[in-house]
Amino acid sequence: DARRCVLDGELVIPVGGRLSFDDLLQRVHPAASRVRALVAAHPARYELFDLLADTRGTSLLGRPLSVRRAALEHFVREHIPPRGPIVLSRVTRSVATAGRWLAGGGKGDLDGVIAKRLECDYRAGERDGMVKVKRQRTADCVVGGFRYASRGKWVGSLLRGLYDDEGLLHHVGFTSSMAAADRDEITRRLERLKGPPGFTGRA
Repeated sequence: DARRCVLDGELVIPVGGRLSFDDLLQRVHPAASRVRALVAAHPARYELFDLLADTRGTSLLGRPLSVRRAALEHFVREHIPPRGPIVLSRVTRSVATAGRWLAGGGKGDLDGVIAKRLECDYRAGERDGMVKVKRQRTADCVVGGFRYASRGKWVGSLLRGLYDDEGLLHHVGFTSSMAAADRDEITRRLERLKGPPGFTGRA
């Protein structure tokens, strides 16, 4: 009976070929009608990556990952319809393949890969035996604007921008990592610099 199984996985929302964390956050909207509209526009899927108890209800927590993964793959073949909302996570033992995934050579929807030791048992809430290798992109940005904090009259965040080949300044993100003791001085300096043109390109 598949109802006795305990599965571990992650809820994700594919949008335009990528996984959208922003769309996932919107699912906690208080209006049920809004959530229904979001579900219709971008259905979620559940990606399975571990099996903690099998169809007999037997715990697999103490078994190594290699055994749990084989059991999970068997469970998916037997009980999960193909091309449905529940899918098996990708896995590889090849460092080169994992590198291509990180570089965008796979589906292009990853923010990183999890490296796990095959001989490790399942340890809830612990990072022992696993490492998350995150995809990173860096850019040298300019400060093109700022926002005031929701409370008070000091700067809450700096708006970052990049210039394109035509000299247009595009908004690419923000940062709010400022020491509280520095915010008064930063606010005074930025208020003196306020003026056009600011951001002239697309976000």
